[in-house]
Amino acid sequence: MKKNLILALLLILVIILCWFLYRYMQSRAEPEAEQPEQTQQDQQPQQPQKQGYEDEEFETFEVDYSALEIPFFESSLSHETVSHLGYTTCYCNETKIPSWVAYRLDRSDLAGDISRSDNFVCDPGVKGPQATTYDYKGSGYDRGHMAPAADMKWSSQAMIESFYMSNMCPQAGNLNRGDWKRLEELCRDLTERYDKIYVVCGPVGRDTLGTIGPGKVHVPAAFFKTLLVETGDRQFSAIGFYFENKSATIPLSKRALSIDSLEVLTGIDFYPSLPDIVERPTEASFTLRDWNL
Repeated sequence: MKKNLILALLLILVIILCWFLYRYMQSRAEPEAEQPEQTQQDQQPQQPQKQGYEDEEFETFEVDYSALEIPFFESSLSHETVSHLGYTTCYCNETKIPSWVAYRLDRSDLAGDISRSDNFVCDPGVKGPQATTYDYKGSGYDRGHMAPAADMKWSSQAMIESFYMSNMCPQAGNLNRGDWKRLEELCRDLTERYDKIYVVCGPVGRDTLGTIGPGKVHVPAAFFKTLLVETGDRQFSAIGFYFENKSATIPLSKRALSIDSLEVLTGIDFYPSLPDIVERPTEASFTLRDWNL
């Protein structure tokens, strides 16, 4: 009896041991779970982007400063682009006003003491029809400078050329002597901060308030001005301003908009010499504190 009990217990123990051995062998035969293949991107840490330039990996680039202020503009109207000592004008022979005027303002330009000439004359560099001072007589509009005479005190010739009619547009008097003038003064102040400012200005599109004089000089419905400065090594900031051609006193901060927005309004490509990696983020937005506003 006792012997039979011992044999039964041994049999049970053998069965248990066989079951554990079976489970062990079965687990060794199961394949390991497949691991996802590690890509090169997973293996290497992400490289940081160059601060200030989004959506593109930073790369070495050069900036052509020789004509940075000159925009790109196409029109079905007849134009003459004439370069003078202190500015370049793209003059329209049909509207008798410039479609744009571009210039670079340097801090050193403001050290001059040349007196204002006030001698408004036709531009000898323009071959086609152009406005005369007689067209403005009794019109109620100022002969509004695009490139300001006050920025040309560094040279007698530059001062004379700033009074060419190819640099003039009919402007409401309170605009010319008010907010437009305040922006010109701000540009001169900003040269103390940035040394150089690249400026483009002119009428906004072809919308007019009519014409003046026997020459039928177009009176723009609005004006624009764009500013570009280098804030650091190949780091730029830009801003645009929009002015209706009427008497109004509005803070310049309320007139500000992005270069991209002005390009839509004017059909002009501003600062095309900037590499795309710089131009896109610079023209997409603006920061008022960069302009003392």
